[in-house]
Amino acid sequence: MTAYHLTHYPNSLASQYLKIVGSYALNRLGVLYDLVKRWPTTPATVSQRDWLVVHLRCGDVIDRDRRNVSEVIHRGNYYVKPLTYYQQKMATVANHEISKVVLVSGDHKRPALSPKSMDYINAIRNLFNRHNYLTTLRLNGNPDEDFVFMSRSHLFLPSGGGYSKLISEMVTMHHQTCL
Repeated sequence: MTAYHLTHYPNSLASQYLKIVGSYALNRLGVLYDLVKRWPTTPATVSQRDWLVVHLRCGDVIDRDRRNVSEVIHRGNYYVKPLTYYQQKMATVANHEISKVVLVSGDHKRPALSPKSMDYINAIRNLFNRHNYLTTLRLNGNPDEDFVFMSRSHLFLPSGGGYSKLISEMVTMHHQTCL
């Protein structure tokens, strides 16, 4: 994986990290934090102070789940949070002045998310809409820009798995809030 990233994505965040530490060592959060801080600031990498940024883990972890999408929505799995997780977070979300909710997801293996993933995303989007939040989708964007965007968010709601945990660490290191 290391050689692959360095060869195919030499300017990516992952490759920059690998050039410094030599491997995917999760204990080098300071290095990753510095790379995120130094990443160019563009509209694609900055969220507003009153936005809630929500990471939704979709793609392969939903598509490979043998259960139908309704069961995934209601029960989740290690990576995919069930609808009840987001329902329970609504009280905490309501304690913040939020002008927009940005749902961020992507599929690193395909150019578009599957219908099953989109059904899951729309279920979460509908929940926020029912609570009168303007909700936008940020789907299948540039992986580096998405990572930096979420890491720099002022208010972040993670999904399950290590990727969301890593973003949560970055948000906390930026002295911002994870719900």
